[in-house]
Amino acid sequence: MKDLKELLNEDTPLEPAAEKSKQGWLFLAGVMIGCTICVPVFVMGAQLANSVPYNQFFLATFIGGIFAAAIAVATGTVGQRTGLPTAMLAKIAFGGKGFIIANIALAIGCIGWFGIQTSVFSQAFVDLTKQVWGWDLNVIPVMIVSGLIMSTTAVIGFRGLGKLSYIAVPLLIVLLLLPLFTYYNEGKLSGLMNFKPEKDTLAFGTIVAIVAGAYSFSCTMPDVTRFMKSMRPMVLGIIANFVLAYPLLLILTGSVAVAAGNSDYMQIMLALGYGGLAIIVLFLATWTTNDTNVYCGALSANLFLPKFPRWKLAAAVGVLGTVFSVLGIFDHFMSWLIFAGNLYAPMAGVYVADYWLNRERYHKLGNIPDFRWTQIGAWLGGLALGLCTTAKDSMGLQLFSLTTIPMLDALLTAALLQFVMYKTRQKKE
Repeated sequence: MKDLKELLNEDTPLEPAAEKSKQGWLFLAGVMIGCTICVPVFVMGAQLANSVPYNQFFLATFIGGIFAAAIAVATGTVGQRTGLPTAMLAKIAFGGKGFIIANIALAIGCIGWFGIQTSVFSQAFVDLTKQVWGWDLNVIPVMIVSGLIMSTTAVIGFRGLGKLSYIAVPLLIVLLLLPLFTYYNEGKLSGLMNFKPEKDTLAFGTIVAIVAGAYSFSCTMPDVTRFMKSMRPMVLGIIANFVLAYPLLLILTGSVAVAAGNSDYMQIMLALGYGGLAIIVLFLATWTTNDTNVYCGALSANLFLPKFPRWKLAAAVGVLGTVFSVLGIFDHFMSWLIFAGNLYAPMAGVYVADYWLNRERYHKLGNIPDFRWTQIGAWLGGLALGLCTTAKDSMGLQLFSLTTIPMLDALLTAALLQFVMYKTRQKKE
């Protein structure tokens, strides 16, 4: 019983991760790749591949992955050096009361993502089981049961994340490769590089923006990188996921979709006779992503409710995420991707810039003032610019374009504003 209690009440977000909890690069790679292998990424890969010439899709996925990796290294470095999660970094950056809005955004973001993942899984599960076994299930009970099951490993904590990933990721990779090998043997992949859709529906820069922006949680990398032993394993883990696994997964699902002439990866597996395996892929892919959403959401909530054990908050996040799923959050999936990127990115830009300008306050953890207005102003400025460069159908204003990646626009603007305002204030003093 004592061991169970110690496991559930692991490293608190209120202080740096303990040395005994430090991990190597394989832990980070496993957790992040497990998070990457999810049904929404399958959907995204299939839809993007059918929207532009294949050679553009192929190149754009790697460029988008590199952008996401650069953001992950910048944010992850702060977590690795301080041992603190994103929520605590936001508190130091914005103040004891000023961080509230940022942390609410983080918590809601994690809950929302959990809801989206659970919605996608549940609907696909109902469709597949009906076609494979003839079951006629109601989607709502499936959402509730699956949401609660997928919260269990996150309730255990970061050790639960690692153990699930070590088991699930190798199996998922093998299962996902089956359709690719089938189409390769049938010769249906030979003309991929020459594929062109009847009408290009997305520009090259937009593909890059979606690939980079979809991984808005690269802005919350400290939640995991705080457990890294040093910079080297952190960078290796990030490269393994963002530069290799993430683009390759998009290319894999996109290639199969183009070869099959179908954008539904689960239905493709079913058509190839892999119906039972498709259900296993569906469940494991959603679970390895959702446990990370619950874990990160619990870390944010723990700062509001420090007297509550983290594992109880993780359970609460899982329940709320399941409620979001039942309420139909997936109907706004693509808009959510862009909006979440605009929300998190300027916050990350601020705490990264502020860390390098004021490293001492992130390591000594002294008294934190209620508000740090310079940082709050920089975040709002970055958020405003990100909205100005975001398309109207993605909850933006679409007034002009800079890098073509709204999330990157917001992050760089916030970091620059933080630097300029900090230096200006120093001169006045």
